[in-house]
Amino acid sequence: MNIKWCVLEIGYQCRLRGIETNSLTDADLLPEGIRCNRTKGSLANITGWNQRLRDAVAALIARRQAIRDKKKLPIPAKPEERHLFVNEGGSHLAKSSLDSSWKRFIKLMLSDGVIEESQRFGLHDLKRRGTTDTQGTRADKQEAGGWKDADMVDIYDFSIPVVKPVSD
Repeated sequence: MNIKWCVLEIGYQCRLRGIETNSLTDADLLPEGIRCNRTKGSLANITGWNQRLRDAVAALIARRQAIRDKKKLPIPAKPEERHLFVNEGGSHLAKSSLDSSWKRFIKLMLSDGVIEESQRFGLHDLKRRGTTDTQGTRADKQEAGGWKDADMVDIYDFSIPVVKPVSD
């Protein structure tokens, strides 16, 4: 199974950096949503479940279990040791492997004409786009992105403000 769509969906929906998406474990799957443990001093939060997140997580868990069954691997007892993103050997997927796979994915999308060169995007851009697409106020976007500093919203939010004309 191709896991890139799961990376894309979870990174976007949860507004996570690539490394944060890759570090998710069963311990982060809570009844109310996915706990997003952020790096670089950002604040953790929980992104509530929607069907797209449920589908992505279910696909990753099914893939992980299929690999474990095929390799006859034990299931780690601790939820924090059960990574969602695993390699073909059943071990936690290295960030460098995720990065390489993502580059191949983008190249394929370019060669198939799905996106144009000007539309190329990286894993970190999923957090940016998720922040931009977050409904609500700047404070809502700040909370969704996990930032302590409100100025970070300016870096991540690509929405164009709508302003009133000078006069009627």
